[in-house]
Amino acid sequence: MATAQRITLNVHQDYTLPETPVITQNDDQLNSSVATGNQWYFNGTKIEGATQSSVVITQSGTYSVTVGNEAGCIAASANYAAIKSGVGSIPDAGFSCKVFPNPNDGYFTVELTTTQSGQTELSLYATDGRSVASKIVQTDAGTQQIKFSETSLAPSAYILQIRFGAKVLTKKLIIKR
Repeated sequence: MATAQRITLNVHQDYTLPETPVITQNDDQLNSSVATGNQWYFNGTKIEGATQSSVVITQSGTYSVTVGNEAGCIAASANYAAIKSGVGSIPDAGFSCKVFPNPNDGYFTVELTTTQSGQTELSLYATDGRSVASKIVQTDAGTQQIKFSETSLAPSAYILQIRFGAKVLTKKLIIKR
């Protein structure tokens, strides 16, 4: 007759969460602080094939990224409100724009260079679309600087929209304290 033996097996599995990703933006590109294991989302929906450490902003909205590890654990970033913006000069318009310093403390300068005279409208928007400041200036051919003093605005990202004739240029602006 066989004698049954009792065997005790202790199983210990270590499930460690991956590093929580942080999203940063450079022009129209979002970057995850984690190099591998990324999955990007737009407005809560998975972006198929977006598994690299960066993604191009194709439209304005809320982006997020998750990071998974070998154990199947997942860490998620905070939601990031991104606005698709053109960067650089307006082609064929004889018009260019620089904004500095950026980031800033509410004091910043917009430098416009034009080859023609005309009216330029500068509008500053919060990321929720609210207009928070605007100026209309008459520009002459050449370079001129327009100073902004928006110290009452909360630290955040803003979009500066510059209209010159029928052309529109947008720049992202960061106010920090």
